[in-house]
Amino acid sequence: MPDICVFYAREDKRLVSKLVELLGRKWDVWWDDKINQGYWDKCVQEILPSARSVVVVWSAISVKKDIVVDEINLAKERNIPIYPILFDDVKPPLGFGRLRSIEVFGWRGEPDHPGIAHLFVKLEEGFAKSIQEKRAMLLRIDEKEVQLPCFVFSVSSFETQLRPEAGITALQLKQTKAVLVSAYDMDCLDGRRKIYEQLREMRDRGTLVVLDSGNYEAFRMGKLKKNDPNPWTPERFARVIRRVPCDLAFCFDNLAPVKTVKGVAGDVIRRTLNLESVCGNKLVCPIIHIPVNKDNRSNVQILPDITLQVAEELRPKLIAFPERELGEGILQRAKAVASVRKALGHLSWYQPIHLLGTGNPLSIAILSAAGADLFDGLEWCRTMADGDTGLLYHYQQFDFFRDQLGRIKSPVVKAIVESPSATYAAKVAFHNLELFEVWMEDIQKHIQQKTIGKFLADYLPRGAYYDFAKEMPEFFQ
Repeated sequence: MPDICVFYAREDKRLVSKLVELLGRKWDVWWDDKINQGYWDKCVQEILPSARSVVVVWSAISVKKDIVVDEINLAKERNIPIYPILFDDVKPPLGFGRLRSIEVFGWRGEPDHPGIAHLFVKLEEGFAKSIQEKRAMLLRIDEKEVQLPCFVFSVSSFETQLRPEAGITALQLKQTKAVLVSAYDMDCLDGRRKIYEQLREMRDRGTLVVLDSGNYEAFRMGKLKKNDPNPWTPERFARVIRRVPCDLAFCFDNLAPVKTVKGVAGDVIRRTLNLESVCGNKLVCPIIHIPVNKDNRSNVQILPDITLQVAEELRPKLIAFPERELGEGILQRAKAVASVRKALGHLSWYQPIHLLGTGNPLSIAILSAAGADLFDGLEWCRTMADGDTGLLYHYQQFDFFRDQLGRIKSPVVKAIVESPSATYAAKVAFHNLELFEVWMEDIQKHIQQKTIGKFLADYLPRGAYYDFAKEMPEFFQ
């Protein structure tokens, strides 16, 4: 599924090969040099519909070639953006004169030619516009609508300042728009029946309730080991999912996936369908874990193909993968998300992406710009978030930020943080609930207005922002 198809006259191949080489440094490029002898028409008809754009080279020879005109007519019929460039001072064939052509007269392959630079700019602008126009701003689940991008507030029994019971109560009081609970916790907590009732009430009031596989907590508790007398298994998870009031559930994920695209995609699809078959009318969404290379690093390069295959087969409400598996640094992770979003751009529908374990406000902003739609994390009940910078601090450093309490708008949050009887942990948690919701509203507004680049420029260190904008211009404009 190429970013660019290049069409031209065979007589211009020597020079066109240099153009393809330059474009290929930045994008996935297809041209007829990849066609086996005798299969031209079939190959073009298969490849072209999935292309994001077409570059046509008009020269003194190509304007007279019916085959080139046929290729461009096919692209026009498919509503694929066309970028004409002129090797020679000629008029494009009848019907294509209105497309503004880029002049590269006298070009001999130099990468810094003004016309080539202009072509790169136009392609980047076109891809950015395509991504922005396709982006969905709402996730619809039955009668519920969730504004995107969305932060899903997670609760967990592992290393948080609030036990799941207290976390759910806080989220219920604040009337948060989306929550995520662990299936493992929902099976093991002593007070789980009360939590079930709280979740039912939250759902009825409009909160999106998401159930995850519980593998995170089970792993931390050593319950994924086969020699455990009562291990956490897909069968236990299936029993839990039938009891817990939720709108969506993630499949029981495979933490040790096979190495191939086909193998990973097939396993994820099978796990998702198996769970759907045993849990009634619950919506099940796939989780993809990325296989590792010989050096024990995630093979992120195959993630776009895996995700596309899973999306095409299941068309799920969400496709999730852990943020930590996308790369070592935030730039690597953003580029990985961007590559997945580009691959999913070939679909005829918008496929939302959920990142597991993303609770840092700045990371949420960056990865939202790169194309992710939903995030869940525990930072809101583990750390102290600074509303002025988006940075996270130690939970006990809430005292540094008491001047921010005057900006609180929610009556519930205001009552808690000003109450003499409220615990320190509760005050920090409710402050964070307010901050995260305001932060997400700002991100939603800037993405909708196509000004997310400005938002990031305001919060990121200047050098870091320029790095992101240079590496992914169509996402960070």
